[in-house]
Amino acid sequence: MRSAFIAFLEEAAHHDPSLYFIAGDVGFSVIEKFKEQHQHRYLNAGIAEQNMIGVAAGLAMTGKRPYAYSIVPFVTLRCYEQIKVDICYQQQPVKLVGVGGGYQYGGMGATHYALEDVGALRLLPNMTVVAPATKAELVALMPQIHAHNGPLYLRLSALPLVLEGTQPPVLGQPHELIPGNDVIIIGSGYGVELGYQIQQQLQSEGIACGLVSLHTISPLPTAWFAARRPRAIFTIEEHFVIGGMGEAIAHCLMETYDYKVIFKALGVPHTYGNEIANCTWLRNKAGLTTEAILPQIKQLLGQQ
Repeated sequence: MRSAFIAFLEEAAHHDPSLYFIAGDVGFSVIEKFKEQHQHRYLNAGIAEQNMIGVAAGLAMTGKRPYAYSIVPFVTLRCYEQIKVDICYQQQPVKLVGVGGGYQYGGMGATHYALEDVGALRLLPNMTVVAPATKAELVALMPQIHAHNGPLYLRLSALPLVLEGTQPPVLGQPHELIPGNDVIIIGSGYGVELGYQIQQQLQSEGIACGLVSLHTISPLPTAWFAARRPRAIFTIEEHFVIGGMGEAIAHCLMETYDYKVIFKALGVPHTYGNEIANCTWLRNKAGLTTEAILPQIKQLLGQQ
């Protein structure tokens, strides 16, 4: 995903002189081509993310369209006040880009886990939060993201899933990957990849199930939910359930549906870990596996 993101910026910068790219001393091995082609519009802010946000906001105030790029915890939580005051309060068109969503940087320890970012950023007024599930989804969304005239946070992860939806992705609208109106699995990022594995298993057992990528988590597309009356909804995300996509959807359902819907938000338990391990190991420990989630869904559906 990182390479696809940078490739878009390289090309877009040829046509849009207002595009600036600011890195927090990361991205080496993927940013060199942009730096070579658009040197005067590449800035390395160093390990000073709060200052990076101030620079990005200042550029935006002069008519530029800057991207501020770093590992998720450092481009979101380390500079949260600056995002709130410099970007969201003043509605500046700054794009925050975080790489390594969830446990992607688990080998560097808990300081690099990215499990609170969606909850923190969707709390801020004027902020749009986007977490694509596939490279194709990201590529389709990037022109829309660049044109978006307001604060936006883009959460990137390394995801191998290759799956085309029934319609092209549209910023702000759920992306239906597998049609279904009775039981629906809704995921973001890695949650869609895991949801696909579970959907395929349910389908093989005769349980019809749809799959949706909710790439735009905030603002939540409430009209989409109001137009559907499924029997069950299950949400999956590589993020704390508290504050995450599932909690936002649960709120929406309580205000929208006048009947009982089976619902379960699945994600990372709300507790800190101190393990230094690879992404797969940490996901297993957190219960983000088909083996851990499938029995819960089947039980709620009355299939066990």
